Amino acid sequence: MTNSVIAPSASIIWRLATTYRIDPAPLFAQAGLNVSMQNDPNARYDADALNRVWQQVGELVKNPCFGIRAGDHWHPSDLHALGYAWLSSRNLRSSIERLCRYARIVTDVDDFTLVETDSTVSLVVTNHGLPEDVVWIADSSLAVILSMCRVNLGEDFNPESVSFIHSQPECASDYYEYFRCPVVFNAVDNRINFATATVDTPLTGANAMLAQVNDRIMIDYLAKLNKNDVIQRVRAAIIEQLPSGHVTDATVAATLNRNERTLQRQLNNEGTTFKTLLNEIRTELASMYIQDSQLSLTEISFMLGFSEISSFSRAFKRWTGTSPSQYRQAFSGVQH
Repeated sequence: MTNSVIAPSASIIWRLATTYRIDPAPLFAQAGLNVSMQNDPNARYDADALNRVWQQVGELVKNPCFGIRAGDHWHPSDLHALGYAWLSSRNLRSSIERLCRYARIVTDVDDFTLVETDSTVSLVVTNHGLPEDVVWIADSSLAVILSMCRVNLGEDFNPESVSFIHSQPECASDYYEYFRCPVVFNAVDNRINFATATVDTPLTGANAMLAQVNDRIMIDYLAKLNKNDVIQRVRAAIIEQLPSGHVTDATVAATLNRNERTLQRQLNNEGTTFKTLLNEIRTELASMYIQDSQLSLTEISFMLGFSEISSFSRAFKRWTGTSPSQYRQAFSGVQH
């Protein structure tokens, strides 16, 4: 399938349809979608077929605002490991960054982009290939994202504003009731705007280790999703081997069933190198681990494959311009 979505995510429209007393089973069958696949975390549906189900449900509901009620029916498991990584992120910014980075796990037809100004952080959602009159799919995307934010920040949380490309419907009051903030229609894009201070507020449910485990699962899933994507496959192998302290281009090449020279050539063709990917991954993980005060710098060193904390400290300063202890102190100062 050229365009696909992860099958469990279709449970959202299934649950939503049933609340309007619509039996979704025949609609899925008509679209050629096997209902049992919703229980398989690795199964995927054809995106166009699922869009047809959304369109039919909308036509049966006869309420142009019904899409925003999707926010009442999502579950973390609908989004594979991304749902759980979102909940365990250290702050909303990290959650949004994970969504942008790993959204392809859930769908490869929508783009999620973080846009930042001096006072706001925005999440822009671009839905590709949708019929212009099926506005409720875009509505459901923003509604589910807001619901995810409220799980992290509490039900009283409200964004700064929300915008939609489509025109204002007659039931616009439903949007204001759900999002509880200014809502703009006929906008240039679909987006949610957050205050910068809000996205950087530490979350009580943050768990760096749990988030990292789910990151690993997502990277591995993406590598398997597209076996021709050598960068994703190398990243997955590096993360898997890091704690051993013996990750090299040779060990990764062996995992991918190719020789070192072939791997080097393939990475060069993609505009990168094994060393570049190794340093990028170590930098990403180090920044995340250091912000978890429960992990000592010695533990972090070993988790990243360094045999000595001094080697890790020198590498971290080379990557970031500051030492691990200074980075941790600065982060603690932001928290307080």
